[in-house]
Amino acid sequence: MNEIENLVRRYEGGERNFRHINLEGANLSNLDFKGADFGGANLRGADLSGADFSGADLSEADLRDANLTETNLNNANLRLSDQRGADLSHAQLKGADLGGSKTSSGARLPELPD
Repeated sequence: MNEIENLVRRYEGGERNFRHINLEGANLSNLDFKGADFGGANLRGADLSGADFSGADLSEADLRDANLTETNLNNANLRLSDQRGADLSHAQLKGADLGGSKTSSGARLPELPD
C-alpha cells in the first residue's frame, strides 16, 4: 500500500488528524478530506485538483506551487497558509478563512462574482 492509499484508508477509518504530514508533490486529486486537520502540513507542489477540503483545517500549511484547481475549500481554515505560486483557478472558497495567508503575483486565484 502506498502512502496515499494509506492516508485515504486512515481518513475512511475516521482519522482526521494529519497535522504536519509531509505530502510534498503528492497526488491527492479528486479525493475527499472534508473536515480533516492538515494544519502545518507540507503540501508544496501537491495536486489537490478537484479534491474536497471543505471545512478542513489547512492553517499554516505549505501550499506553494500546489494545484488547487476546482478544489472545494468552502469553510476551510487557510489562516497563515502559504499559497505562493499555487493555482486556485475555479477553487471554491465560500466562507474560507484566508487571514494572514501568503499569496504572490504568481498565484492564480479564482474569479470572484460581481
